Amino acid sequence: MLKINGSARLAFTFPADCQTTFIYFSDMHRLVSHLRYISLVEEYPDQQYRLLYQSSELNAYDIHVHCDVALDTSDKYNTIRVYPIALHNPVEPRATMQSTYGQGSYSSQACFFDVGGDQTRIEYTLSLHADLLRPSSMRLMPGRVVDKIAQGITNKRIREIAEGFITDSIAAFPVWCSQQFIGDSAVQPFNH
Repeated sequence: MLKINGSARLAFTFPADCQTTFIYFSDMHRLVSHLRYISLVEEYPDQQYRLLYQSSELNAYDIHVHCDVALDTSDKYNTIRVYPIALHNPVEPRATMQSTYGQGSYSSQACFFDVGGDQTRIEYTLSLHADLLRPSSMRLMPGRVVDKIAQGITNKRIREIAEGFITDSIAAFPVWCSQQFIGDSAVQPFNH
């Protein structure tokens, strides 16, 4: 097996009040658009989604991890959670010479803290886990070597995803914010 197991915890300050920040991050499409290597591939009722983590590693191996998740925005203005769920049609594990495909588990949580003015502190965590079949070209490598390589790569990728999320979401915010103003009206109220 090829074990994908990574997590990251970061904190940052977002340039908006708590309510606006919560509204901005409450849209799953927008949330995922700021996650490098992760895309939204299916949308289901009740804020349930299938995500795909996809990366090419060592210029030789393609990793494809499908993760079924739900979005929880019920703790208004305080926490947004993306948590793993089990849908009825999981992806069957398979591997080729240079690729592996399978089902995994993704989760993230953003906690919002008002720090006054137009600033919100966000404590952000994310994790990705999967047990995948090894690509055929890796089968002769010792398990410990494969696990060590996979762990190093996964930690690097998860850190890239978390840091990119911060950078990309802050960079995209002014454009989103300008689209929320119609005449003199401000950001539309959040309805869920």
